[in-house]
Amino acid sequence: MASSTEKASYLIIGSGVFGVSTAYYLSLTYPEASIAVLDRSIEFPCPLAASNDFNKIVRADYGNQFYCDLALEARKVWKTDPLYSSFYHESGLVNVDDTGLGRKILKSYENLQEYPGASIISPAEMRVMHDGLFADADYRGVDEIYYNPTSGWAEATAAVRAVIEASIARGVKFVTGNVDHFCFNDIGDCVCIRCSDGMVSTA
Repeated sequence: MASSTEKASYLIIGSGVFGVSTAYYLSLTYPEASIAVLDRSIEFPCPLAASNDFNKIVRADYGNQFYCDLALEARKVWKTDPLYSSFYHESGLVNVDDTGLGRKILKSYENLQEYPGASIISPAEMRVMHDGLFADADYRGVDEIYYNPTSGWAEATAAVRAVIEASIARGVKFVTGNVDHFCFNDIGDCVCIRCSDGMVSTA
């Protein structure tokens, strides 16, 4: 931990969505801190990260109420924050299965007193929606379909890149390095990392 006269510093390993967003929000919370993101990639965001993709579904449609609540909070940011909103597209979500998941999702929303317009519809209704787009789908064994018109998707790589640019503007540094070793002190705290080229970084 930094002393009162020492500037706080943070070193984040990995430039995927978690590493990049952590760096960005640390820069907002601690604007005087030194923040660096280290990745083996020579470009950012890292092309190997799971978040490096054309799109990712953005939804709060979970039967687990905890996940539903978290995702509702995230979806609100996607819709309202200027940093993210241009990358978010509300296209709707359809879930066709015979597990009863749709009713569990609706129960999560009900318990959280959230009413996004989701509903259970029949295959017959689904066949005629959206000008018959799903008319020829296989509905065998399915009596109920979960439909939420307010779920959507995000342009994943473009959004992460925007957060990187916003982070750099706030002084966050992005460094290329392949982590080879984590260094720990006697009480088990990680005090530095060493890269395969011999570079040592502390925070």
